[in-house]
Order: sequence, then C-alpha cells, then structure tokens
Amino acid sequence: TGPYSIVCLTKYDAGGTTSISSATWNGVAMSILYHATFDSVAGNHFSCAVLGINGAQSGDIVITSSGGDDESYITKLSLTNLVNATVIDNDFETAEAAASVQVDLDSLNTPDNGGIRIAVYANKDDITAITWTNGTEAADLDAGSYRHSVAYDLGDDATAIAPAGTLAADKLVAGISLR
Repeated sequence: TGPYSIVCLTKYDAGGTTSISSATWNGVAMSILYHATFDSVAGNHFSCAVLGINGAQSGDIVITSSGGDDESYITKLSLTNLVNATVIDNDFETAEAAASVQVDLDSLNTPDNGGIRIAVYANKDDITAITWTNGTEAADLDAGSYRHSVAYDLGDDATAIAPAGTLAADKLVAGISLR
C-alpha cells in the first residue's frame, strides 16, 4: 500500500441500515472520505464507502459500524502522486429490483488531469460479473449474498462511470474525485 492508501468498502445487511462510526488500520485512524447507504423496499440494505489514510500500511483494518452487518468486503488501493486527499466531489445512485435502469455516477465531477475518480458498487445479484463503462476495474467479486465491485478513472474525461451487468437487482454505486 501507499503512499496514500484507500479502502473501498461494501456492506450488506438484511436487517437494516448500518453506519460507519470509526475505521482504523493497524490502530491508526482512517478518514471516512465518503459513505453512502441504500435501503430497498425488498429489505436489502447496502453501504458503499471510501476510506483513506496517509502512507504505506500493514496490519488489521478495523471498521466499527452501528447496526448489523451480514457481510462486508474491502478492496485496497494505493495512490501515487496524490496532491491532496480532500474530496473534490462525490456522487451516488441507487435503484430498486423492479427498476430496469442502470445506475451511474453522472454527476461526479472530474478532477482534471492527474486526478482520479473511484467508484464502489454493491448489487444484490452476487453471481453476474460486473464490467465498467468509463472505469477500469480494480475488483469484482461474489461477496456471498451480494456483488462487490470497484473501479477507477484517471484524468479529466467528464464521462459517467457506470457498472454494467444485471439490471434487475437492488444496487448502489458511490464515488469520489481526488486530485
């Protein structure tokens, strides 16, 4: 990891919304850069979060949440040449099972040349692989009862980042821009 380390978190809970109260990596506090939640009519509850910490890291990542978590998954990213860890912009979008529309990050401002946009996605369909439009896949995994997927986009192309795959499942995509 490092020189700036990112943790992309997805969580699923059938019992209710969960919120992140704290996060540490090897006992050092992480910044919660963005956290979005979604409670579907069908009773699926998702969280997508991006957390950050300066420097190369090792050891345990501990994320404390209120409420229950049935399952969670993380992807670690290392950012080089990051000028500032302050979030320039954030965006999220959700859709219910009956919706035939795809979710996307069409309002996520681009961070100009040298910047990065990071997208985190949770989908109730755990089997169908996700591909990304205008994003480079960093992870795409069956996380048990849901799908965990992460992508990034470099530079200043002003396009919507969209996970593509099953349209019929409850889903949440969230993202941030950094420079």
